[in-house]
Amino acid sequence: MQTKINLNQGHIHLKIDICVNFYIFAEKIKMEIKELLINNIDYLCRERKWTRRDLAQKMGIMEASLSRSLKGNPTLGTLEKIAKALDVSIKSLFEDSNDVEGFVLLKGKAYHFNSLKELMTIEMINTHKV
Repeated sequence: MQTKINLNQGHIHLKIDICVNFYIFAEKIKMEIKELLINNIDYLCRERKWTRRDLAQKMGIMEASLSRSLKGNPTLGTLEKIAKALDVSIKSLFEDSNDVEGFVLLKGKAYHFNSLKELMTIEMINTHKV
């Protein structure tokens, strides 16, 4: 009888571990998607020489509202407004642009990049935002 209880307790423990691991995995994916969304929005704004304030104005909302939305969970309506203001599809806000590769010369130094994230990191380092 004691062995059976231990097995059941072990089985329950295993189920809890699987649930916790799945939750952690789901949260990691959620954070990666959110980071991708924010990076893409910031990149598209920089392409247009816009700030987030400019984007918010084009959306007809306050900059603080845009920031709160991006820090939380933006609604489909907000995503539609962002995409419309940037003149892109909602899908493109979530696309991973790792097909970017090249060289850039900043402040007399050449940098090679293999992804949009690497390019953004180079830009942030050179503008002292890190």
